[in-house]
Amino acid sequence: MRSISKCNRRDFLVGGLAVMLAPAGEALAASTVVGPIRSVRDYTEAIAFARMRNKYALVDIAADWCAFCKTIDGQILVHPRVRARMNEFALLKIDVTAWTADNAALLQLLNVQGPPTVFIVETGEGKEVLGSRTVGEFDVENLVGRLESAR
Repeated sequence: MRSISKCNRRDFLVGGLAVMLAPAGEALAASTVVGPIRSVRDYTEAIAFARMRNKYALVDIAADWCAFCKTIDGQILVHPRVRARMNEFALLKIDVTAWTADNAALLQLLNVQGPPTVFIVETGEGKEVLGSRTVGEFDVENLVGRLESAR
């Protein structure tokens, strides 16, 4: 997982996925952060886990070689206005750095061409919230608007 602060949090594994549960008021972008997600199975497990704690999840599809993905992690997700809205959301971190067959199958399932792609899913049915997807660059205001409209 990329650029998550070393603060007082609970980390554990669900299947092969790292899960972080942040206490209220902590500086993480979401109350539940799951990743790295690299396959359809990982994604299915992540949605099932997020469903237990959150009605919605922000899905962040990224790769280490994606320049704007670093901006998302280092500037957008950590922005106070975004963090204030993310405390009701899970954050699902999909990593396609290696670009494997598992990655390709997951991207096909999600109808995604590649990073950076960000969208919101309703965790009950695992369906994407219409109008919540952004492909390419966006700013804090854009993400805040999408987060507010999903609640």
